[in-house]
Amino acid sequence: ALRANLMLRLERHQSRHARYLENEAALGEPQSLSELGQRLAMDVGVRWEHQWADWCTQALERLSPEAVSRLSNVVPITSGRQNHAE
Repeated sequence: ALRANLMLRLERHQSRHARYLENEAALGEPQSLSELGQRLAMDVGVRWEHQWADWCTQALERLSPEAVSRLSNVVPITSGRQNHAE
């Protein structure tokens, strides 16, 4: 569930990042204080979405089945029911 949630978040942040980059390119050079404010707000939005996408990517890498299997306290779940036989 965690990896699926991260995949959705990654997709959403990548999409927003691309949209913000397009909007930023369309703004052109600011000609007024208001336009400068819009440019600055767009810049922080671009950075924010890029950082979130980067974080999601890193988290997914660290939560990959291969990486998780190397952790000592992880018990793999092979079905919907856990076997508690000792």
